[in-house]
Amino acid sequence: MCRGGSGPLSEPIRDREGIRAYWQAKVVKSQANIKCDLLSLYVDGNTAVVEWEAEFDDVAQGVRKRMREIAVLVFEGRLIASLRAYWASEPIATLGEHKSRLSEAATAGAPGGRAGRAAA
Repeated sequence: MCRGGSGPLSEPIRDREGIRAYWQAKVVKSQANIKCDLLSLYVDGNTAVVEWEAEFDDVAQGVRKRMREIAVLVFEGRLIASLRAYWASEPIATLGEHKSRLSEAATAGAPGGRAGRAAA
């Protein structure tokens, strides 16, 4: 079971094909340039609780976002039997602003870039 839609109270997605379709639409097709940091991992028997923070381009909305998520996973053998995820996200830049900052940072560190220029 996976919760889809707009949050933890939405109708659960109960089968593997539904979960795959949700992740394909929500993550693979609408997010890019994902950076993720694992913050915490707790395992007790067949249950895992994972906390992470991610930054990614939300292609559909045209913004870069920061998101923190906690997921509770229950396993049956090597397969996930259920997943509950709770998250909050915030936009941190428009995609144009974000790409400009990345380009400026790359230029600053390149030979002849801002960091490589001698003071006049």
